[in-house]
Amino acid sequence: MNRFTVWFSAGVIALALASVPALFGELPDMRSEHVTADELAAIQVEEAVEARKQIAGQKICTQEHGPNSEARWTPEGHLVCRLRNKFVRSGHDV
Repeated sequence: MNRFTVWFSAGVIALALASVPALFGELPDMRSEHVTADELAAIQVEEAVEARKQIAGQKICTQEHGPNSEARWTPEGHLVCRLRNKFVRSGHDV
């Protein structure tokens, strides 16, 4: 192929690619999906913080009240340690 054919082919391909959006209408607005991705990331961070808080609370309850205790949180954010109602041994309720 000579230079003219290569440049001509490149120009035709560029024009074809430039006309694709005109053939299919406008491209969709992706900003709303980016907002959703940002919100999802914030939710994941919040859930990770909650999980770490629950693990820390459970450790405190286990140290203070033994392995049968359970960490619960009040709406105000205070830790409450409660004993579980049932003991479980080898997969059977006692």
